[in-house]
Amino acid sequence: TLNVSGKGLYIGKQSGSGTWSSTFTQEGGSVNIGSGTNITLGEGGSYTMTGGTLNTPAIIGSTNENFKITGGLLSPGGKGTIGQTHVTGDLKLTGESSYLVTMGNISPDNLSMDSDLLLVDGLLTLDTLLTPDFVDNISAEDEFVLIASKNPIQTEAYENIDDWAFAQISQGIIAAVKQDSSLIAGYNYLVTARLNNDTSVPEPSTWVLLVLGCGILFWRKKKTAVLPALALSCVLTGCGGPSYPVCTWEGTVSLKGEPVPAGATASITVSSTNPKTASRSVSAPIVDGKYVLENVPQGEVLVQFNIVQETPAKNPEDAARGMTDVKNLMPRKFKPFTETANGDAIDKNFEIK
Repeated sequence: TLNVSGKGLYIGKQSGSGTWSSTFTQEGGSVNIGSGTNITLGEGGSYTMTGGTLNTPAIIGSTNENFKITGGLLSPGGKGTIGQTHVTGDLKLTGESSYLVTMGNISPDNLSMDSDLLLVDGLLTLDTLLTPDFVDNISAEDEFVLIASKNPIQTEAYENIDDWAFAQISQGIIAAVKQDSSLIAGYNYLVTARLNNDTSVPEPSTWVLLVLGCGILFWRKKKTAVLPALALSCVLTGCGGPSYPVCTWEGTVSLKGEPVPAGATASITVSSTNPKTASRSVSAPIVDGKYVLENVPQGEVLVQFNIVQETPAKNPEDAARGMTDVKNLMPRKFKPFTETANGDAIDKNFEIK
């Protein structure tokens, strides 16, 4: 039995293969499995991750449910680096786990991969958060393949896998689960993602049109900026406001009875639960434990939170390379919930437990 709870561990820095017949538990720290390494979780062998970071551009063989990630961060290439993880058996990504996926053409001379990729040959169960790591040379029009599975993708925390994909809008991306065998041979079920259009920025000439008449003639998308509230409202709903009833929410958000940590990146997302109006979704940052959310669609809505925090890499070699760990601060048992939105303005205070 091997337990990792701090610092770091390197397995097969360059390449190699082996069979594990023991229990491997990662509760924290950083485990790095080298590129080209082939590890098989044999009879009696298991890998259970509840915290920390697993950087693994490797091949991992598993059977049944002996490869489980219920917390911590899975990263095929590490932050800022594109890699591929191939699981030849089953994999469960559930609980408070996050999948850090780097997207963008980091090496212009080698464009064979433009994002991290997780390949799963067996049964894949997804409840995890997708945590995007965008790099330069990326177009907001691009759609990236993040996960490929040979079998239908399952979920435990959501009604269906499409609901899981919809929940990723809180991460600033639009995810989709589709059946397509033409992109990656042998893998029929894909998870793709692209930038959420709500984070777009128009050309300077378009700003004038937005202010004068909210006409949109030309549009260019950038990956980091966010529209000011007035322009965003015009873009999403038209200058006269939404064509459907809306209200404004404002209030406070606490995490386990304490204020949201100052260094964390936090947001609230509210979406219509009606499948015909699911595109009616609005998000707002949580700053100093407070938020203001405009244009909340009235009726039954789904409320979601995203709170993550970058921390210095625990492994000295990773820290020297400028890498950081991303910690998901959301409690493992916390799930999106429904509320009823009505009225002109509503004070809504939330406590995340």
